[in-house]
Amino acid sequence: MKLIGTSLKLTKKQRRILVIFLTLSLILGFILSKKIDDPTLIESITNISSSLGNNHINFILLHILVLAILIASSLMVIGIFLFPLYFLFELTCISYSIFTFISIFHLSGLIYGILYNIFIKLLYLILLYIIFKNILMIIKSLRQNGEDPSILKKYYQKVILSILFIFIYDLFLYFIGSNILLKLSFIIT
Repeated sequence: MKLIGTSLKLTKKQRRILVIFLTLSLILGFILSKKIDDPTLIESITNISSSLGNNHINFILLHILVLAILIASSLMVIGIFLFPLYFLFELTCISYSIFTFISIFHLSGLIYGILYNIFIKLLYLILLYIIFKNILMIIKSLRQNGEDPSILKKYYQKVILSILFIFIYDLFLYFIGSNILLKLSFIIT
């Protein structure tokens, strides 16, 4: 818990950026929910109980790929730009799904959509932020101090622990996530 607590302290500038990202993602998610009329998505959300009953929530390969790309690109400094863009993408997807739940199930869709996305995405995004913040600190330390292992060790540990927690949570979602969300689906039925 110390890993999450100390890594989530935001400066005033970071809070401002977070508010801008949240606002922009809400606007983009709303626009996309009005512009994209995907019958397959609407049908899968309408029948979410049967989808959850028949399928596992599986982000394992996706998260491996995303983490590999983001961390590898950070070594070339491109990741410093890709991480924020990916956060914006994820936040837009969350707001898009919440607005889609609202359009199908109204107020109960809002409640379920928020719970669904908190359960599926919140821990992942927090841990991804911790990875990003520590990679920035590694890059900054390498520029200022050279390769001093004692300074870098704690940042590497936080990155590795965050990646490990992401995979543990992905396994939890795979084996138990569908059942938990299925039990919560009484909200929209």
